Amino acid sequence: MFSAIWFAAPSVASIAWTVLTASAAGGMYVMDPIAQTLFYVGISMGLLNIWMSWRRFLWADKFFMQMHAFGFPTAALAWAAVLYDGTVQTALTKVLAVVCICVACVISFVLTMRTLAGIARLKVFIPEHKWGPMSHLPLFQEAARTLLARIGTTTEALAEDPSNTRLLSSLKNSWTNFTTINTFYSTIKRNICLPQIGDFFPGHQAQALANNETMIQEQMKIDALLSSPAADTVALKTAMTDFIQLCRDTYDHVEDHIRPVVRRYIPGPVQKKIMVDCWDDAPKEGWWATIPIVVQNLPMQAQRLTYIRAFLWAMPERCQQIGTMVALGVDSVTWYRLKHQLPEIIPRGEAGWKKF
Repeated sequence: MFSAIWFAAPSVASIAWTVLTASAAGGMYVMDPIAQTLFYVGISMGLLNIWMSWRRFLWADKFFMQMHAFGFPTAALAWAAVLYDGTVQTALTKVLAVVCICVACVISFVLTMRTLAGIARLKVFIPEHKWGPMSHLPLFQEAARTLLARIGTTTEALAEDPSNTRLLSSLKNSWTNFTTINTFYSTIKRNICLPQIGDFFPGHQAQALANNETMIQEQMKIDALLSSPAADTVALKTAMTDFIQLCRDTYDHVEDHIRPVVRRYIPGPVQKKIMVDCWDDAPKEGWWATIPIVVQNLPMQAQRLTYIRAFLWAMPERCQQIGTMVALGVDSVTWYRLKHQLPEIIPRGEAGWKKF
């Protein structure tokens, strides 16, 4: 949503430059070439932004406060279009100015109506947690997506150079990491998470469970291909491409149909209970192997911090135990950054640790 600022900036700059130059010259508000160029940049980026936001946000049912980010940029663009029409004064510029004004008015009206409807439906000033104890599930999927992208790239390179042992070793290492976390999380989703989420809406988790089982079955087939002494790299590439798409579809279903239920309808204490049940039900060796791999493969530092904080929210008493898992499983640079931003996870006895 906030990408709208990219066409607000040149539009405002165009207006400001026109006003300043006109004031200095004591003349009319006429755009010079610099202001016109800034307007061209603004209108071009505005069209691109509208195209980008059309599919994802234009028909969204959910109320987003970020929608208001479109109000000021479109108004600034309309004002710049009026000044441009006053400078050039052609039929095309008049149409452009009228269109920009209409778009700005329609967006402002829609934002006003949606805000009033949101207030009436109690959706505006009601806080909604952006993350919680169950956030470790979607964040695991982000780490899995990172590994899948790496696996796909390596598989394609290996198909072109089947004799490259370095690529084969890299593929097997990435695949081992992926299967470790995917199998582990598939188990706790099947045994704990999805059934307890289904308590709120019985049957809602059925498709996710079916997708989960299909994904594990296909994963076993890839295991068989990779363990073969004389693996057919072309067949492996085809099978891996299909499997990666299956995994992405499975993860998308969870994020589109399961995650919204958790965020909106499952209260924090119940999420904490589900998290504790996952911790108690799964073997601790699995957590020791899984947590560092997920942390290491999350693409952004903020995601790594949120993943760890999800555990700390539900089980603050295990902060130093989780810190030990992370410290022994990730590289030294990642651990250095994490321990300075989450000092409570520093293991007991290490420099900087605090008594819980």
